[in-house]
Order: sequence, then C-alpha cells, then structure tokens
Amino acid sequence: MKRFLTYLLYGAGLLLLIYYGVSYQGELRVGASRNYDPLPPIIFMAVYSTVFGAYLDLPRFVTMLRSTGKVQFNWLKFLIIGIPALLVCLSGILSFYLKTADLLFLIQWIYFKFNLLGTALAGAACGYTFLNSLSREEVSDIAPARRYPLAKIGTLFITAAVILYISLNGIIHPVKLVSVRTDVSEAENYTIADGESIVPKQINYAFTFENLPYNGAFSEAFTDDKIRVEPKEKLQSLIQSKIFKEKAGSGYSKNGNMTELSISYRIGTPDSLGNLAKQDTLSPEILEEIQNSLFDADLVLEVNNKTKRYNLMDYQEN
Repeated sequence: MKRFLTYLLYGAGLLLLIYYGVSYQGELRVGASRNYDPLPPIIFMAVYSTVFGAYLDLPRFVTMLRSTGKVQFNWLKFLIIGIPALLVCLSGILSFYLKTADLLFLIQWIYFKFNLLGTALAGAACGYTFLNSLSREEVSDIAPARRYPLAKIGTLFITAAVILYISLNGIIHPVKLVSVRTDVSEAENYTIADGESIVPKQINYAFTFENLPYNGAFSEAFTDDKIRVEPKEKLQSLIQSKIFKEKAGSGYSKNGNMTELSISYRIGTPDSLGNLAKQDTLSPEILEEIQNSLFDADLVLEVNNKTKRYNLMDYQEN
C-alpha cells in the first residue's frame, strides 16, 4: 500500500507539472505575440524543461538520500552529457545575449536546428543528468572509484564562463550608435484623396546600432513614443515641433549584431484647427533648409526605465 501511494503521488505530481507548465507556456506565448517579445517563453521553457527532467529522477534521488554514505557528484557524466544538453537548452536565450558575430551565428544555428521541442528535450536531459549524477559512495574495503578531477574542472570552468560572459555582456559588447542617415521623401503608404494633386513629404531617420538587444520593450517604447527624435532650435524654428509627435511610421531590422531603427515624420505646419497642412505650404527653399538641418536634433531612447540621449550632430558626415 505504501508503494502504491508513493507511485500515485509521484504520477499525480508529474501530471500536474505537465498541465500547469503547458498552461503557463501558452499564456506566455500569447503575451509574446502581443508584445513582440519572444524571450519570456524561451526562458520559461528552458527552466521548465530542466525541472521536468530532474523530476523524472526524483524517486531514485529520494531513495539515495535515505541511504548512507558520502554524497558525490559524477562530474564526468555531467560534462559529457549534461553540459552539451545545457548549451542546447540555453541556445535560444543565448541568442539574445551573445554579440560576437561568429558565436551568435553558431548559437542561432543550434537553436534553429533543434527548435523549441529539441531545446526542451535537451533541457529535460540536462535536468535528469544533473540529479542522476548525485549519488552516495558506500563505505567498503574496495578501492574508491576514480574521481576524474579534470572533468570537474572542465564542468565548473564552462559553467562559470557562460555565466560570467552573460553577466559582463554589456561591458564587453556595449551598445553603440554607429551611423545616422536622414532624408526628405514623399510620404509612403499615402492615398491621394479626391481633389488632391500633391503627395505630402516626410522626414526619415535611420539609426544603425551595434549590440542593441532589441526586444519587446522596444516595441512598447515605439508605441508610447519613448523612442523619438527631439528637434533643437534651428530645426524646430523651421517646422513646428508638433510633427515630431505624429510619426508617419517606425520599425526595425536586425542583421547579426547590427540593428537599424527607423522613424519617419510627416512634414507640415498646423492649420487653424491644429491639423497638419500639406507640404505645398512650404517653399522648396524651406524644404532644402529642413533637409540640411535634420541632424540638429537628439535621438531619445527611454527603454527599461533608462534614458539615453544621442546628439545627432555628432554623427553628421561632413
């Protein structure tokens, strides 16, 4: 009866772990699609799968704790099986933190090859191997088992190196604004209404960053106008600052460790009702002067409760 109850409780716990894990993962996926941030479900799946794997070896582990002897850890087993499985499991997370192009390509290749299911199975294998590597050494007259000190050193070194690299990532690979491009063009995605003959103009900014960890926080910042261009005196005197509160469009693209943020503003001056007038109220001379003054502004990033300003004059090419 005691063994029956033990198996019953273990089975019930396993089913509950699966049920609540899948349920919470589904909620995280919905939030990720809404916030354009895939990182939370990836982190949860890595942690959850590791815990799930450890749970599979829980009966043996409990039995081991009840036995006598000195607790030991099989470093060789964990180095050969656990560490590779752990790196595969963490590949999705590491792809958001690694900035070195070669390492990033390798990690992303691993993640896309194994996909979400493969990384989850690798996490389960890692959790199971970790707990299964713990055992008790029975006291006997037989010569003690080989300890494999190099395996212990290798395991600790790899684990410490990964943790240290992620912790110091912002210092080793700081975020850097590499270049700024500006121009004045015809408005995109604009439908000419009846009676109109002129397509409005718009100001376009493109900012190329190195090591910018783009995530859902940036999507929210674009929506809440926390990523914006603030004109200074000369540019503001040419056009009312209202246009810099009315984005014509925004977006981003990523290539390796380079990220490009783009922001566009419709050109116009407010009429008596506060609406932006068509660009035909601006002379060609004013439009040219605007083009020449686009760097007279600041790029403002308010992300993750931190504010960073970039003086665009520092990035103007002579």
